[in-house]
Amino acid sequence: MKVENKLFFEQVESLLGDARSVTLKVRGNSMNPWLWDGRHSVVVRRHTAEDVEVGKVLFFVSDGRWIMHRLERIEGDVLTFAGDGNYRLKERVCREDVRGVMESVVTPSGRVVRCEGWEWRAKSRLWLMLPAIVRRYILAVVRRIKL
Repeated sequence: MKVENKLFFEQVESLLGDARSVTLKVRGNSMNPWLWDGRHSVVVRRHTAEDVEVGKVLFFVSDGRWIMHRLERIEGDVLTFAGDGNYRLKERVCREDVRGVMESVVTPSGRVVRCEGWEWRAKSRLWLMLPAIVRRYILAVVRRIKL
């Protein structure tokens, strides 16, 4: 059974508002190389003010679409996001557009990786330390071999 995106995300938002977590299958490749379309799932929970910090992966609404990207910059109430796999495209939204924070990743094998744990944080820091041109070439290779 297919559910319209708007209705689906209204339900997700309602669950997050009730302080529940929601597990969602990753759609799209904007968060490659760490999250792959249809292969990974993510657990999202309602965010707190402390969760809105550079480097965290947040869910937000932009132009009526739900997006999950990494927070790159905070300028007052304006937040700038970019996907790990499409670092050139940026989204700028207000703090009130944030709906949740990625709490953990479920790998294709079913292993749960907590975003506050050393493994996820180390991968994230390493990726963000690389110059954009290096990330670009890594992404090109990884997408060709589809790790």
